[in-house]
Amino acid sequence: LIATRRHEQRAAARLLAGERAGEVVFLGEVDGELANSLALRGEVARVIRMLRPQVILAHDPWKHYRLHPDHREAGLLACDGIVAARDPHFNKEHGLAPHRPDALLLWEAEAPDHVEDVDGFVEHKLRALEAHESQFESTMKAVDGDQLAAFRSRIGERLAGLGARYGVASAEVFKRITDL
Repeated sequence: LIATRRHEQRAAARLLAGERAGEVVFLGEVDGELANSLALRGEVARVIRMLRPQVILAHDPWKHYRLHPDHREAGLLACDGIVAARDPHFNKEHGLAPHRPDALLLWEAEAPDHVEDVDGFVEHKLRALEAHESQFESTMKAVDGDQLAAFRSRIGERLAGLGARYGVASAEVFKRITDL
């Protein structure tokens, strides 16, 4: 499963960014067993310092009733990794300069306050999601062509509904944190 998920993630990155996708970094954690440990937080900080992103996107770890434990932990790891990456006293052993991103965007947020116009990118998003074939049944509830079409329709309708609310054709909403 690990090799399959890595292949799928690389394919999704290529579909979203093409040749600009760059390196996809994996930290070697097992599906369903992600834990916000001090060691893993240090690894997240190392990657942030190495890549020096302006914006980081992550699951909202504080969303009520978020069931998937990996999604909660990944969101917390992103937040804690940012704190460790920005602080010059944390993880000095990496030998990398501290880095503070400009913003953290949390998706599926409990209290979204930031809108991104995604008109023209919906098909890219759908294709990238479809690259994760090993998750069709569990995440997308799609085991055949009709169910996959229904999944695509649900996503498209959700993005269009958010867009209508904010005056654009399609939108994604996030909780935006800039006090990092």
